[in-house]
Amino acid sequence: MIPPLPHNKMTIHENTTPYDTGDIPRMIDIAALQQNTEIREREGGWFIDLTNHFPTDNPYKINIVGIGAKPANQFQAHPDNWRGHPEEQRETMKEILGVFGIVAGVIENKSTGHLIDGHERIYEAMEKGEETIVPYLLVDVPEEKEGDLLLVFDKVGEMVYAKPDQITLLLSNSIIDEIESPNIANLLKKIIPKHNEPIIEFENFDEENVKTDHQCPQCGFQFS
Repeated sequence: MIPPLPHNKMTIHENTTPYDTGDIPRMIDIAALQQNTEIREREGGWFIDLTNHFPTDNPYKINIVGIGAKPANQFQAHPDNWRGHPEEQRETMKEILGVFGIVAGVIENKSTGHLIDGHERIYEAMEKGEETIVPYLLVDVPEEKEGDLLLVFDKVGEMVYAKPDQITLLLSNSIIDEIESPNIANLLKKIIPKHNEPIIEFENFDEENVKTDHQCPQCGFQFS
């Protein structure tokens, strides 16, 4: 039987982050017990090495090699990050973090140390303090593929289409109107399907006997 990890290893940086990171320690404790691995310190935070814990015959290669959490100032922005963040987006992200907390880790590439995803979350965390703890996934992507991954990551998500019935149901149960989150409210308005707009119905008319105001003297074409 695998002994439980020492409790002090599970509470590194406990209660030191302005954002709620959810129940990550408990989840990691379960993962550690199942995979017989240990939490170790890395760059001022904690880290679990998952290098050899995924099946090698998986249909898709799993390039996630670890999971952890560390201070915001320990992350390195990608020098070629092409995504700019306007003030409206930053204010919206700030509200999302305040309302929901951190619910997804940023992504760091082991081969270069660069961020692949999560630049804005790191920025907002740094605004709260350089020691703000941010959870992350460590992936191992070859350096020659890193630029392409940076280009396509999240872009495929923009190809989705809205399902009106599901959006209507979600909005009917939304509590955003009950809290002061104007930027989140504006974000929701942008995804509300246009099916909610009134449908303009036109009366049937006889195309052969439509009255027109003008007629071409050469070809006889009538128009208004």
